[in-house]
Amino acid sequence: MSRPKHNLEPSSTPGVAISRPRRFLGVIELSDSEEETQNTCGTEAELIKEVENLKSTNASLAQKLTDAQRTFSDLQIQRQEAEGRMKGDMRALQFQCTKSSEEAAGTRLQLQALEEERANLGLIAQALVDRCNTLEAEKEIYQNKLICRTIGYTLNLTQQAKLAQCKLAHEVVDVLESIPEPPYSCPLCRSPVAIRPAPCYGMRKIAEAIAEVQGVDIPPQLSQVDVDQWWDKFWPKDAEYTKLKL
Repeated sequence: MSRPKHNLEPSSTPGVAISRPRRFLGVIELSDSEEETQNTCGTEAELIKEVENLKSTNASLAQKLTDAQRTFSDLQIQRQEAEGRMKGDMRALQFQCTKSSEEAAGTRLQLQALEEERANLGLIAQALVDRCNTLEAEKEIYQNKLICRTIGYTLNLTQQAKLAQCKLAHEVVDVLESIPEPPYSCPLCRSPVAIRPAPCYGMRKIAEAIAEVQGVDIPPQLSQVDVDQWWDKFWPKDAEYTKLKL
């Protein structure tokens, strides 16, 4: 706090101090004496020094205030950025919460569907068990019937096989009786032959002579001719058999 300065003018006469009346300003008593003037000058120097100190302190405080304002501005910017990030995080969390709620609802619906399906499968399984028991009982019944019928079929087939064998034997006899025998005759003596003879290549000249007399040609491939030809393996067939065959 600054104090008012005293306007002290020196006397025109050296060594003589001019006495002036005292003046009171606030609580400071102003005096025109030399002692009081010296005291006042000392006080003024102290005040000036204090003012300088206060100015330096004020400058330091102003610098600190500037730094504090700058720091406050930085903190304001950081706060705004933090608020922006916080709002973004809140929106992301709200989205995640909404998504989680939807997933939970979907999962709940799936669990309900699975529970219903489990109940239905339980009913189906019980029905299958009942059906298996029924089929097991029917299987025993059918097995008993199959055993009885198999025995009957076996006996019947045995009898039918015997009858079929007898019938086949009679039919074979009838067929053999209907075929004229013998189907071959000897080219030399013309006597019947009961069993088809094997080719005899030693009789080639005789066969050729017979062929020349009858006016027929012998096939070039001996023993590989059609059975309906006269010269099958050099053995001509009987004329009556050939007529019946035709």
